[in-house]
Amino acid sequence: MKVEWNTDERTAAMVWGAMARPALESTKGLQPGWLLDLGGSGGSYGEVFKDSQPALQIVSIDLVPGKPVPGAHVIKGDVRCLPVKTGSLRIVSARAILHHVPEELGVVCDEVFRALPRGGFFVVLEPCEGNPVARLARGFLTTTEHEEGERPLTMEAMVSAMRRKFDVRDVQPFFLFSYLAPHVVARLPGALKGIARLKVRILAAFDEAMLRAFPMARKWAAYVHICGVKK
Repeated sequence: MKVEWNTDERTAAMVWGAMARPALESTKGLQPGWLLDLGGSGGSYGEVFKDSQPALQIVSIDLVPGKPVPGAHVIKGDVRCLPVKTGSLRIVSARAILHHVPEELGVVCDEVFRALPRGGFFVVLEPCEGNPVARLARGFLTTTEHEEGERPLTMEAMVSAMRRKFDVRDVQPFFLFSYLAPHVVARLPGALKGIARLKVRILAAFDEAMLRAFPMARKWAAYVHICGVKK
């Protein structure tokens, strides 16, 4: 069954907005330079980093480039063969793109390693295979935003692939039950949205507390932030 990718923006900001925090914390104090946003359409994930690094120059590479966010450049290209000079970038960001090339994760890591100088950052934000709620939804539904052949990877597989090339300094899991809430709230009658958002806020806080208190629950996380630095 195919459904529209509808989200309630207020719920999305409340729930998904938390995923921007570790990206900013991981790269705080970085010198100005170029950021390449992998599969970033118009560079929306790269734009997150400008909150702490206003001088960053953002370029988004995508097979189907989107409208650039203010101040960004977009180019058509493949994340498995980056059209950039060796060591020319300061940060490479990748949000929800690696699961589109699950069999070639190592190739992407090799290309990112080549493009970064020593001390450069590879910041990843990806869906994980192990979340039961998301897995159930993917099993029964497809959306207008999903492509045939995409396959979320396990958190362990992504961390392992990055450790082969990078010093992995930060791994933060997100969401046990609240990840899909923005899609659910979007489909509710207007009169119910307010109370639903309140319940989602409580559920998101519960997820965060559980992941912090019980490390074994990380394998069921719906999303993960990983930050690696080129040695």
